[in-house]
Amino acid sequence: MEPPISFSALQSPSPQPPPAFRVRLAAIGEAWQIIWKDVWPWVILMFLLMVSTSIVQVPMQFAIQFSMMPGLNQSGARGSQSQANPFQGLDLSPVMFVGLGILGIAMIGIQGFVNTMPQRFTLRKLRGSPATINDMFSFDGTAWRVVFWWSLFPLIAGVVPALLMISAIFGAGGFSLHPENVIFSPVVWLAYGISIVWFLAAQTLFSFVPLLIVDQGLSVVDAAKLSVTTLARHALPMFGVVYICAAFLSGLGACACYVGFFVTGCLQQATIGVVYNDFFRRVEPPREQAGSYPRPQW
Repeated sequence: MEPPISFSALQSPSPQPPPAFRVRLAAIGEAWQIIWKDVWPWVILMFLLMVSTSIVQVPMQFAIQFSMMPGLNQSGARGSQSQANPFQGLDLSPVMFVGLGILGIAMIGIQGFVNTMPQRFTLRKLRGSPATINDMFSFDGTAWRVVFWWSLFPLIAGVVPALLMISAIFGAGGFSLHPENVIFSPVVWLAYGISIVWFLAAQTLFSFVPLLIVDQGLSVVDAAKLSVTTLARHALPMFGVVYICAAFLSGLGACACYVGFFVTGCLQQATIGVVYNDFFRRVEPPREQAGSYPRPQW
């Protein structure tokens, strides 16, 4: 015979079990269900991402072509040397190098800012908040902090790889002296591998920073610290689920003449929103039922 339910049990019901603190592969399927139920906002997001990226890529391509013009316009012996050594055709002055770096940071910043929109949009849908096209651009007053973070992220993820590659290239002789030795140098390939690992690790550990800024109103520094401490034990699953599986499925839309990419392109960012909600799910306090005991004393 089961014991009767006490009044204390009725007064304070057992809380919901906490979300599993792990990165689930099923998050990709949940993200796809969210996208498929309402496709058009995601198509608009992908169109906006492509347009904003092209705005920065076009001047960058012109700058690279302009930097190669001095080597292409030379004639005689210099022209024959340029054909034998393609690295001599690239004339990067310090001003041009800094300019290309600024354009690269701007491109990553714009892409990151636009990629935060589907993450935030997914989070709103999961939590039952208004999620229309107008709400897609809502950052709750934290837009400038998000922009600042995505302008800072290339420095965090790129400074160490840049220093490694520059040191390895000059250690192997430099492009101007022995370009063939640089290409086949084991030191350069080792530095290149470490640079890729560093960039992927930074991208994985800081995945939650934009949503922590928008959702919890944290500062950039606090959001970065919390993201790293949260994902430190889940770095490999996070990388495998989001940056391999979800990214691969996102790119499958490009196989259909790039038309399907407008639908599947946001799958990776939507998956980040689902995973973030698993770790930072809002738990609402239990509502008091009418007529519950104890009643207030008058």
